[in-house]
Amino acid sequence: MDKKKLVGVFIVLVMTFSILGFIGGSFFTEDENIKKYQNHVFYRDAQGWRFQAGSEVYYFQYLPEQLSNITLTSPTYNLFKEGKLYFGYEPGVALNTDLAMSKLGTFFYNRNLIVIRACTLEKGCPDIPLLDCSEKPGLVFQKTNKTYIEAINKCIVMNARDEIEMNKISERLLYNLLGII
Repeated sequence: MDKKKLVGVFIVLVMTFSILGFIGGSFFTEDENIKKYQNHVFYRDAQGWRFQAGSEVYYFQYLPEQLSNITLTSPTYNLFKEGKLYFGYEPGVALNTDLAMSKLGTFFYNRNLIVIRACTLEKGCPDIPLLDCSEKPGLVFQKTNKTYIEAINKCIVMNARDEIEMNKISERLLYNLLGII
């Protein structure tokens, strides 16, 4: 075989193996837009990590393994007992809870719970109910120096430093309510 034919065959072989390697490599690499956590599958799209439970679709900013270090030791089934759930906050505190309340409110609304916005203190409270955790079940959104979730009487208190941390713990709670974490 002359030198030109040998170089031609070599180039064809290199190109063929390159194409096969590219195609074959895609079968063996993990798709960054699909993540599994235990038996649950999450798909990334423009709105975040999408998870489907039955006919409901949920969007998360964080995957379960990113939030599993946030402890939640209190039972959450008590939130469903009375048909109403209060979302309490302290008036005048600079903590944006809109996204957290919206995400969790949709979850509870879809389970036929009436969600009522409430104050945890009377001073500065607009014309909405006061939440007394010894009497009413609720989620309390509270600004603190440390981020954690605790149970106080009939309430689950979500303590966060800022809006980002509040969104993290609201997603952690939602993962718990969905039975993922």
